[in-house]
Amino acid sequence: GEPNPNPEEIEDSIWVSTEQLLADMKAHKERYTYWFTVAMERVVQSL
Repeated sequence: GEPNPNPEEIEDSIWVSTEQLLADMKAHKERYTYWFTVAMERVVQSL
């Protein structure tokens, strides 16, 4: 289904491919929390 984020918790969202996300994470490390980076590494390993 369609995401239904709580507007009090999220300002904006976009849909990107895994490759686009990984490239953005590498180019803009300051945009991502430490724990998101750790979790994303595990997600990629499980693909």
